[in-house]
Amino acid sequence: MSASHTYHRLTNYSPERPWHEPLDDPRLVTGFEICDKDRRPPEFKTYDEGLPVVDLPVDLPRHPLPATAVLGGATAAGRHDLTLAELARLLYYSGGIVRYRDTADGRVHYRAAGSAGNRHPLELYAVTSGLAGLPGGVWHHDPLGHRLRHIAPAPARDGATFLVVTGVPWRAAWKYAERAWRHLWWDCGTLLAQLLALADAAGLPARLQLAFPDQAVATLVGADDVDEFPLALVVLADGEPALTPTSQAQHGKLVNDPTRFPLITAIQQATESATCWPTTIPRARRAPAVPPLPSRLTLEDVVLRRGSARRFDTHATLPLSAVTWAMAVATRPVRWDAGPSLLHHHLILHSVDKTRPGIHRWRDGHLAPVSTGDQRQATHHYCLGTDLARDAAWLAIHGTDLSATLDRLGERGYRAAGLEAGLVTGRLHLAAHALGHAATGLVVNDELTPAFLRSDTTTLLSTALGLRVHQTTPGGTPRRPARLRPG
Repeated sequence: MSASHTYHRLTNYSPERPWHEPLDDPRLVTGFEICDKDRRPPEFKTYDEGLPVVDLPVDLPRHPLPATAVLGGATAAGRHDLTLAELARLLYYSGGIVRYRDTADGRVHYRAAGSAGNRHPLELYAVTSGLAGLPGGVWHHDPLGHRLRHIAPAPARDGATFLVVTGVPWRAAWKYAERAWRHLWWDCGTLLAQLLALADAAGLPARLQLAFPDQAVATLVGADDVDEFPLALVVLADGEPALTPTSQAQHGKLVNDPTRFPLITAIQQATESATCWPTTIPRARRAPAVPPLPSRLTLEDVVLRRGSARRFDTHATLPLSAVTWAMAVATRPVRWDAGPSLLHHHLILHSVDKTRPGIHRWRDGHLAPVSTGDQRQATHHYCLGTDLARDAAWLAIHGTDLSATLDRLGERGYRAAGLEAGLVTGRLHLAAHALGHAATGLVVNDELTPAFLRSDTTTLLSTALGLRVHQTTPGGTPRRPARLRPG
């Protein structure tokens, strides 16, 4: 059995094993107390004083394209060069702090992109080789201060400016134990859904790179490849990124007394085995733009309105056109180096106009019925007893044929499938909020999938959509996040 199959099986949820009860297996850490308040991980990576800092602009560019047009594949006319202000915009609306709340346990911050359990286990770095107002080098993004900190010289040769997304497993494992490695890729995909769309709105030629030498990139940004490791590169200009470090980067302070999970280390190392895909990857097809639905909101408006729903209006019925449009934009081909999509999607329709309730397969832009009839209670059970799954107007279940994915891309393909599931979920969030709807990410009882969906797909993630009962407080501006009521 492959390392990916083994990890996935050991971190599956099932009807007999709720999410907080681990399997009895020697490869899993025993006696671990989740959500121990005395061991709560820091929200941010910090560095010693004295490193050069560049404050990012707070007056960020705005682009007039409607969000629904951008999500459908429209881009700003012409080609645009990256500026410091545009870089600040990309970083703020994907990884910046937009809200905060004061609680009995201290201040909690909320970032622009969603994250399971508000754990935000990601860090962002910019690698530049000469951008006006920003000397060449490796820069860490400080989301709270809305600034960049210089942590290393530029790579050994000039190359395209790019971003590095890294994962910090302990931030998510504090709540989700070994399953946290899945969350790294989901959250990374959700953030990238926003970042790539923001680049499109600005006419920037951004593309996603998942095949890279892990050790070199980790060294480049000062990650130790145990408590922090690289997940993805986003190249923001034509040309190839330069990845060879010229000196040791500053490591910074990341975690306090972390529990390290051998299973997470094992799956991370197993998927590092190749620096490139093992075979020639077919190109993803270039799909035509999806015609936009009416909306006056820009992408920035949508990002600041976005927030995971906590309750849905159980009496709301959504139009079928909203469902098919949202799925069409969410499943558009990704500009990445992994080829065509790795995912399968099933839709559970509870309350959608002109459509009988039931389970459908989403295939080539069309709904193919799997079973009909009211699925609310069955979906509630399938999604770990989460009321949002029962009360939503519809759900999308994202999965992959894991064996076929590994045959095509090797063990590293498991990363790509998880990231793509997060990216599709992120796009669905943006699509929902662009239409005035709401969305939230959910997980499922994996072992119920064959009987419930009548499919042998390996389930990764699900998205529930509907109308929210309460509106989300809009996000603030750089260095001035919106304050939420104490909780």
